Amino acid sequence: MKLKEIIGIKPDTQLSWQQFKALVINKDKANFELLTKQECKPGTRLSFEFRIYKAGKPCWFKLNSEAFLSDGEKFTITGSLIDCTEEKENILALRDAIESKNLALEAGNIGNWRAELDENQQWAWDWDLRANDMFALQPSDIGHLQKWVDRLHPEDSDAVLEAVQHSLKTGESFNKQYRTILPSGEIKHILGKGKVGRDKVNRISRIDGICIDQSPIFKAQEELQEINDELEARVNLRTLELQQAKERAEQANQTKSEFLSMMSHELRTPMNAVIGSLDLLTLSKQSPESTDLIETAATSANSLVTILNDILDITKIESGKLQLEARDYSIADTIDNVVKIFQPVAIKKGVVLNVEEDPSIPRFVEGDALRVRQVLFNLLGNAIKFTSSLDGKGGWSI
Repeated sequence: MKLKEIIGIKPDTQLSWQQFKALVINKDKANFELLTKQECKPGTRLSFEFRIYKAGKPCWFKLNSEAFLSDGEKFTITGSLIDCTEEKENILALRDAIESKNLALEAGNIGNWRAELDENQQWAWDWDLRANDMFALQPSDIGHLQKWVDRLHPEDSDAVLEAVQHSLKTGESFNKQYRTILPSGEIKHILGKGKVGRDKVNRISRIDGICIDQSPIFKAQEELQEINDELEARVNLRTLELQQAKERAEQANQTKSEFLSMMSHELRTPMNAVIGSLDLLTLSKQSPESTDLIETAATSANSLVTILNDILDITKIESGKLQLEARDYSIADTIDNVVKIFQPVAIKKGVVLNVEEDPSIPRFVEGDALRVRQVLFNLLGNAIKFTSSLDGKGGWSI
């Protein structure tokens, strides 16, 4: 009855040995053949596991059997059946977890290490093959702490050992970045981490940890630093070239300004003589036409001097020294002088210059007459320049 309950069939169901074996999953039936072979003699003990579907789910069972001769010298096999499904599932789950952990550690190139206090209160060290290979140790070196110490970089060795001892004494976690030197001369960067464990009376009794090879990360960082240094050197070189180009441009601009200033001064000297001569002509008796021509020539000469002053203004603007005057002047006289200068050119192109003054404008206004003259000169000059001639068919009025 108990057997039927264990394998999940009704108590009133007939169950022969053959029917029982028929319930077993095909892959596990081979073990039952051992119970019927001639090799199974009195005193033979067999123990094996098998699976039976129970409520549609495969369940694990363990069969323990023993062959003996019963009363009357009859060959008999007896045994017991144990439902070990939960135990088996736990073992399989643990095996899967261990396999998953090992795959993850292998993928991340992570080694395991541990230490436990033995019966003599001495630390017994151990580590896995991944950690052993990480430090280029021999399989026989596993557990020999000094072999690992010999691989530590001389500059990091003392600090790492002190950190380990500190964790074993205080129970604080171990966390240290350090370097190792392999027999080939290769330097590796290792990140070590460990957690301290305690026994039932809260005494430090073990430490379990991992070691991670971070050499690829450091190599990538070094390559990135080299690229950054190269880019920085290029930027510095380019900055120097731009600075030198700026200085050359400033020097060229300074030379240009000095040249313009010199030329304007050189040209103003003869122009002053021309203006003085025209002023002397106005003092002598002249016909009305000659007087008008002399005045126009004088106005043009003064305009040329004004242009020379404009050239000087360029150098003042570049040096930030240009200043506007504020004094009274006649806007009407300024306009009249500009019109007189352009009148011959306008007549030649068939352009009529008309000046209409607003009577509300005061006779004198405050400002910089020279700058206003420059603006009017440019506006009127461009207006005449860009007005096409009509070849006697009419005229334009500006």
